[in-house]
Amino acid sequence: MIRSPRFLSLISIYPALFLVAPLDGEEPPDTTPPIIWMDGHQCQGKPPPPPPVKVLECVDRDGTPFDVGGIARDDQDESTQAFCGPVPFPTFPLGATEVLCIAVDSSGNETQCKIIVLVVDTQGPEVTCPPAVEVECSGPDGTPVDYSHLVFARDVCTPWHVMELVFDPPSRSLFDLGEHTVRFTAIDRSGNQGVCEFPVIVVDTAPPNISTPEEVVAYTADPSGTKVGYDVSAWDACSGPCGVGCTPPSGSHFAIGTHTVRCVATDASGNVSERSFTVRVEFGEFFRRGDSNGDGWIDIADAVNTVLYLFVGEGRMLPCPEAADANDDGWVNIADCIFTVNYLFLGGPEPPPPGPELCGPDGAGSPSLGCDVYPSC
Repeated sequence: MIRSPRFLSLISIYPALFLVAPLDGEEPPDTTPPIIWMDGHQCQGKPPPPPPVKVLECVDRDGTPFDVGGIARDDQDESTQAFCGPVPFPTFPLGATEVLCIAVDSSGNETQCKIIVLVVDTQGPEVTCPPAVEVECSGPDGTPVDYSHLVFARDVCTPWHVMELVFDPPSRSLFDLGEHTVRFTAIDRSGNQGVCEFPVIVVDTAPPNISTPEEVVAYTADPSGTKVGYDVSAWDACSGPCGVGCTPPSGSHFAIGTHTVRCVATDASGNVSERSFTVRVEFGEFFRRGDSNGDGWIDIADAVNTVLYLFVGEGRMLPCPEAADANDDGWVNIADCIFTVNYLFLGGPEPPPPGPELCGPDGAGSPSLGCDVYPSC
């Protein structure tokens, strides 16, 4: 072996000019980087080659599973492994994620490999609409209908609370009588849409309400009876006011006694309702109690008229003894004069009905003195 100082100095200055062979029994150094496979993509050394793009359809809102591979092999070092990041595998979020895998063998040879996992969402939400929504009409200006709780939307990639839900027309809109179409659209965060339609049917099955008096009482001095008028009306929850007809009609002539009036109302949808009430006609003269002289007023002149009738006489008559009986005790005497003065000047009680403001017949059950004529009513 050459060991001259000059030769050794040449080797140290120009090592590339000399072939350095391993000594007998020694292996050559390992300069080959390991190989990494990522979903069929192969890399060796660094820097990494341009990464391929793996496109996946989103299958779960919590992440789409995918195994990138990331397997390393080194012929000189079987213990070499690839380490990949930055996301926790094996699921990927919506969008693009770059995955880098690095493998370093025991000799320090390094390989880098990249792949881009692109998760896309091209499928619209799954939507479910009711077969039909039927509601009873509630007003002539339209019926509000809430159907926001009757639909369902599910998307594999977008949670329910993130989706945009659109109703056309909006929930709680006013609907006229009849059938209408509502369109429901669910939009996920990728802009995909799911659409369904359902009918909203507004029906009117309720009959109108008829308003009548419970009883109409009329008094007459005509033995044949009298004409009686009454007010009736009908209102429908859907169509509003509606016509009503009564038999006998208001203003008809009723004989003395009790009669039944039957009223019928029909709304715009043909629903019919009926209601009856009684008309009672009683025989009797109208007067105003306390008005002894029949002039239409209760004043001191009435007390004077009763005094003259009681104590002066001279053929003086009372046109309506019932009216002169101011305290309604069944007698015309000085007590009626005192009652009238007490009412007019000392704050005493009003004369019993009828009066003092309104005309009417003598009350049922009270003593009757008769009333031949009372022109003021």
